[in-house]
Amino acid sequence: MVEIVMKNPWAHLAGLAAMSLIPVSFAHAQVAEPSLEQPSQIQVPENTGVIGFDSAIRSFGEVVQGETLRHSYLFLNNGSGPITLAQAFSQTSGVSVMISRAPVEAGAFGEVAVSVDTSDMVGDQYIRIRVNSDAYNAPSTLYLRAHVLPPEEVETENAGE
Repeated sequence: MVEIVMKNPWAHLAGLAAMSLIPVSFAHAQVAEPSLEQPSQIQVPENTGVIGFDSAIRSFGEVVQGETLRHSYLFLNNGSGPITLAQAFSQTSGVSVMISRAPVEAGAFGEVAVSVDTSDMVGDQYIRIRVNSDAYNAPSTLYLRAHVLPPEEVETENAGE
């Protein structure tokens, strides 16, 4: 077993503000609440990948029906072996999820790209994206939120201004 200490891997990226690393799910591991002062520690078998997303939730706020929403969820392989994403999907209609099938080596970054067609949506949307991989702490769940306004509602609001 190897002890993995997950610190803030995002701070050294040029041009990006420091972000807290939020592990998405640890189905079989004992994990302390993540923080920068007290990094999370888990026991992981050698040559095993551990996936950690920069943020598991993306909120778009209010959007107009018909807009296409796009977001890339970044992750870091915190383990000592590669991670291969097997599948990523949402059961919500109009959601497309794209992943790379190439292995993400230990210490390397990867992404899960999501596109949402809001044409058939209205009101509060809370979309769940499931990511299956061979990481020690798989599967991972990501979330996307938006409040979809019908075009006529937006036109009515703008007419009063």
